[in-house]
Amino acid sequence: MSKRFAIACLCLFIITSFTQAQWQPLFNGKDLKGWKPLNGKAKFEVVNGTVTGTTVFGEPNSFLATEKDYNDFILEFEFLLEHDMNSGVQFRSESKPEYMNGRVHGYQFEID
Repeated sequence: MSKRFAIACLCLFIITSFTQAQWQPLFNGKDLKGWKPLNGKAKFEVVNGTVTGTTVFGEPNSFLATEKDYNDFILEFEFLLEHDMNSGVQFRSESKPEYMNGRVHGYQFEID
């Protein structure tokens, strides 16, 4: 059975890069332009300005990553998670073909 999780109010979700004294929001609140799915087969979509992911039973963890790398940033987010889910937010993580066939690895803010 597929379970759903939502990162609520993602329009407020701001991962920003401080470049030339300008904040740069990475999520436009409309679509997933600038983002890419990695690893598992979860479905990611934007619903009412919120990124929503639907897991696929029996599949490995799925990730939604920025297409670009960023140096200094501030991460702010709100989330909504079903009570029996285990999730998290990866940051400063990598996905390289030579490491476990591109498995996402790195720091994670655990949400359970």
